[in-house]
Amino acid sequence: MMNKPVHQTLLGVFLLFQFAPLAASMESDFAEGVKWFKQAQYTTAVKHFEAARSQGLESVALHYNLGSSYYKLGRYDQAKVYFQGLLDVADMRQLSQYNLGLIALRQNEASRARDYFSAIVAADTDAKLQSLAESQLQKLSLETATGADRGSVYLAASLGYNDNISALPEDALTDAAGSFYSLYLSADRVISGQRNAGWLVDLSIYAVDFTGDGEHDDRQYDLGIKKTLQLSDWQSGFQLSLLQSDYGGGDYQSVYKLEATANKALSSGRKIHLRYRLEDIHSDDVSYDYLDGQRHKIRVEYKKYSAADSWQFYYELETNDRAQLQTSSYSYDYSPRRNTLYGRYGYYLGNHWQLAGDLSYRVSDFPASSSMDREDRQLRVALNADYRFNRTLKLLTRLQLTDNDSSEDIYTYQQAVFKIGLSQLF
Repeated sequence: MMNKPVHQTLLGVFLLFQFAPLAASMESDFAEGVKWFKQAQYTTAVKHFEAARSQGLESVALHYNLGSSYYKLGRYDQAKVYFQGLLDVADMRQLSQYNLGLIALRQNEASRARDYFSAIVAADTDAKLQSLAESQLQKLSLETATGADRGSVYLAASLGYNDNISALPEDALTDAAGSFYSLYLSADRVISGQRNAGWLVDLSIYAVDFTGDGEHDDRQYDLGIKKTLQLSDWQSGFQLSLLQSDYGGGDYQSVYKLEATANKALSSGRKIHLRYRLEDIHSDDVSYDYLDGQRHKIRVEYKKYSAADSWQFYYELETNDRAQLQTSSYSYDYSPRRNTLYGRYGYYLGNHWQLAGDLSYRVSDFPASSSMDREDRQLRVALNADYRFNRTLKLLTRLQLTDNDSSEDIYTYQQAVFKIGLSQLF
């Protein structure tokens, strides 16, 4: 990324002791952190820097070193928190802007990186940083002009066990448990402009196979085109896509989707996310014609990141306008109105493990008919433990428990799903 002298200047240890004398233990931990950073032992360096911070040390030097250490470990959201916290320190502003620009590049946020580098050039106060920022801006311009590859690929594979595959009531379970394997692949590529201000195409494939039972196997293929742009301080996107799905080895549905999103950074480590999605659903098998129609989803989401943990909350409203299922004995209108509350908390345990728990509560109100007046209340709890081998490779584990309570007994069920797998970002 840089030659050695520049590397030491911009992402090396920061040794300006512009703070009151430290307690002996703080000094010891801080000095140990500096020593291990110089030896490229960034995990150990973070351990000592965090120990100094936990004892009450709050300084420019410590925050800069923590940001640099987390950057070296590929934990960019945590590094970003520390560098953003130094933007109000006049002597550190441009150095922090440069490092935030590097993080933005790592996170494929070219537009944001350009803003940081341009701010350094406009300030015109540090010749060395200005030269480096100008070099980064030239690289960004060259990548845009030559159409350099700005694509990514994500692959996840897992094995698991589901104790209620058919989601049936407890007294109706008949050999409904089983193991499965799943595969998820997603890829995107910038075809014009930049990732945050251009056109992208994306593709995803999802497959679940149950061993010994093909009745519930699932396949989904999603292809779309997306336009991204910056609207004031909102990062926005508009996407049109087609989802083709098979179920139980046969045709199921074709879904045309239109989606609009907007993200805004509220402050350091805090973001609000808005999403609207329209789905036009068409059955590919007459057995599922009663599901034809439209679905609307509106979501308001809040995210908060720090060096130690992360929070996520959202509310989602879903409305449906579907066809009706008519039989000789009853009629059924599958057009629920759903309200969902979701929360997730993640905690970094050391520099490799992340533990997380998520909780969702969903209320589904179905239109009443002469034969049925259904309302469901679903509670879902999940525990996750992920191990990061490096910046792109992870071990994923998840235990998910679902309790669906319905006014119609046939739709009341409990379900437990466990899975373990690997993910790789290319």
